[in-house]
This record gives sequence, structure tokens and C-alpha cells, in this order.
Amino acid sequence: MKRHLPLLRGGARLAADGFFGVLDAAQTVHQAVLDTAAPLNPLAPLLDRSTRWVYAGVRGVGRAAALAADRALALATRLAGMPLPEFTDAPGQLAWVSALNGALGDHLERSANPLALDMRFCLDGQPLPLHAEALRTALPPTERLVLFVHGLGMNDRQWRRPTGADFPAQMRADLDCGVLALRYNTGRAIACNGAELSWRLQQLLDAHPAPPRDLVLIGHSMGGLVCRSALAQAQAQGLDWPRRVAALVCLGSPHGGAPLERYGEALARQLRRSRYTRAFARLADARSTGVKDLRDGRYLPDDHPAPAETGVPCFLIAAALGHAADDARTRLLGDGVVPLDSALGRHADAARSLRVPAARRRVFFGTGHMDLLSHAGVYAQVRDWLATSRTP
Repeated sequence: MKRHLPLLRGGARLAADGFFGVLDAAQTVHQAVLDTAAPLNPLAPLLDRSTRWVYAGVRGVGRAAALAADRALALATRLAGMPLPEFTDAPGQLAWVSALNGALGDHLERSANPLALDMRFCLDGQPLPLHAEALRTALPPTERLVLFVHGLGMNDRQWRRPTGADFPAQMRADLDCGVLALRYNTGRAIACNGAELSWRLQQLLDAHPAPPRDLVLIGHSMGGLVCRSALAQAQAQGLDWPRRVAALVCLGSPHGGAPLERYGEALARQLRRSRYTRAFARLADARSTGVKDLRDGRYLPDDHPAPAETGVPCFLIAAALGHAADDARTRLLGDGVVPLDSALGRHADAARSLRVPAARRRVFFGTGHMDLLSHAGVYAQVRDWLATSRTP
């Protein structure tokens, strides 16, 4: 039971946040109705004051209850000797926390919620400390280190699929390389995760007694954008680690954006048009910054200029539900999440297109977005690319 106390505390905080959000929406709609009828209602001032008083009272009771629950759970957590949460034991526990981070991760971080995931390098599902002794034991001297970076709402353990596919383990065996997977809060801005990944990679290489000569980054979906962000920001800052990167492989990454998030933004925009639905637009806008960044494939900070070619060989894999490029399902649905052109780095704006040679692009037809994590052909193509790719 004590292992679940941090989860209970985080869940209680999130429930309180949700309660106040719904309460604010209800009061806004209620007030809009009262304001509309006010010119015809002689009791409007009295109703307005009484309504505000009632909502203030409910809000006060809610705050008191939330504070009492949070302090009680914080005390129980300290007494149990668990000041920090570890989502490592219960089956499925990390999976739903990761999904929650994808949806609301930036809010969890701002509110110091225990459910917010920290960025970690993980080895076989367990966080890896970044000090010399741990790195010497976990990552013996090797020519190459491959880092796997997951997508929205996922985590490092989900590279191991229910079908039995395990790309990191296969890669370690086939290419005789070191393998790590990143765990991170996918609800944060992609640029923020890119910046943190950049300095953590530098920290990893600086701390390792015998750092690898080659570094390979493999990102699925959002993970590919996080890798591109880390590379661009590291090169702009003159960090050393990008010089070791032999390849960047993106599996179904939305370089040109993803339409599902565009639909979410369109819904929020329509809700903002009316004073009666504006409050619900705020609820729609509560989706995380990470999700919003996927709308246009945004991966850099506002003040960061678009980078020139990084000099790192980039390899792009796309999936398509249809069985050919001109299939209606391919044109309309892409892989079910990311359009084909977006995954292949093709954009109407030439400045945003990725100039990747045809030999470094591959499309798997009759395949969905999540199938990229378990498709034998996808793994074989990535392995073959990496077998002949070395740092300049």
C-alpha cells in the first residue's frame, strides 16, 4: 500500500485541479446567463451577489478539503519513508502515469504534482544514475551507444511490445552496441524536452569513463522531434556530443505536424466564439503544450532560428494504412496519426522540408502508427542502415 501513496497524493491534487476547473466553467456560464437577462430583471444585482457568494463558498470548501487531503497524504508518505514516487513496480502503473503526462504533463510539472515524470536514461526499464561507477557497470566500453526515445504518452518500457518485439534488445544483440531508452514527461513543450535531453547527453558522455565513439538517436513519433530539438539546440550552444552522432532515425515522426491536434485546436477556436461556451474552450485548451506542439511539428523555442543542415545523417521511416501511395486511406489517414508527407519530412514550405535522400527514406504500407514499434521489416531496415552508418 505504501508504494501507492505518492500516486494517491498526485491523483488527489489532480482531482482538486479538475474540480476547480469545472467549477470555474460552471460559474462563467452561469454568469453569462445572468448578464443576458439582467436588463429585464429588477433583482439582477441581488442575484449576481448571491451567485458570487455561493460559488466563493463552494470554492473555499473545496480548497480546505484539497489542502487537508494533500497534507494527510504527504505526512503518510514521509512516515512510510517514500519522499519521492517511483513508478517501477505495479504492472501498468507506469503506463497510465505516462499517458497522463502526455495529456497534462506541463500542468503536472507547474503544480509540482508527484505524478510528473522526470527525464531519465533507463536501462532495461530501470533508471540509470549518471555517475562513473554506475555507467562503467551498466555500459561497458563500446564503439556505439543507441538511445531510444519514445513518443507521446508512452515510456521507455513500451519499446517492448506485447507481440514480443523488443527493438532495443534486438539492436544490442545484432550490432553489439550499448543501448539506453529515455523516459520523459511528454506533456512538456518539445523544445524544453529537447534542451534537457541535450544537456543530459552531455552529462552522460562527460561522466562515462570510456564514452562511446558513435551515438545513434532513434525516436518514435514525438521522440523524433525531441531528438531533432536536442541536436539543434546543442549545436547552437557549441556542445560536444553532436559530433559523435552517427545517425538520427525517426519512426513516424510528425515533422510537418499531425492533423488530430489541428482538430482539437479547431474545436477550441469554435468554443471561444460564444460567451456561453468560452469556459469550455478553456477546458479544451487544458491539453498539454507537448500535444499542441504536434499541431505543426514545432520543436524549437520561439527565439531559436531555424537550423541549417545539422550534418547528421537522418533516416526517415513512415507508415501508411493504405497499400499504396495513391490509396485513399494513405492520402486521408496516413498511418492513422501522422500523414505520409509529414513523416517523410515533405512540406509545402521548402524551408521546412527535410532534404533526406530517397535511400534514407522508407514507407511501410498496410501499417499503422503504433505498428512501427513491432514491425519486423521496420527493425530490419533500421538495423541495416545503422550497420553501415558511422560518424563523419
